[in-house]
Amino acid sequence: MVARGFYEWDVQDNGKTKQPFYIHINDQEIFAFAGLRDSSKTGTGERIESLTHITVPANGLVGPIHSTQHRMPVILAKADREAWLSGTPKEAWDTLTPYPDDLMVAWPVSTRVNAPKNNYPGLIQPVS
Repeated sequence: MVARGFYEWDVQDNGKTKQPFYIHINDQEIFAFAGLRDSSKTGTGERIESLTHITVPANGLVGPIHSTQHRMPVILAKADREAWLSGTPKEAWDTLTPYPDDLMVAWPVSTRVNAPKNNYPGLIQPVS
């Protein structure tokens, strides 16, 4: 799975509101998440496609934002992509670490990202 950034929500006001944040990686314009994909069939032959992101404990940037779960997706360093995709199980396991927080930036964005019908580039613009 590749991306230019991702969203996390900061729970505020004792859970009454959530402030979305856009998180971007400074050293990669497009980056990859570690994930798992599966394809299976039901007893009736219906195909089921499944995809999941792998998470790790949050780093110093994401932790305060994603404060209720204290986790973040695994973001693969360029040097780790091959190990994740075709390395040994140990090599792949060793890539499962929090991304360095000094290589990431985050800013609050509009709550319009909370509705799936909203899907346009301006949603990543900072708000005060």
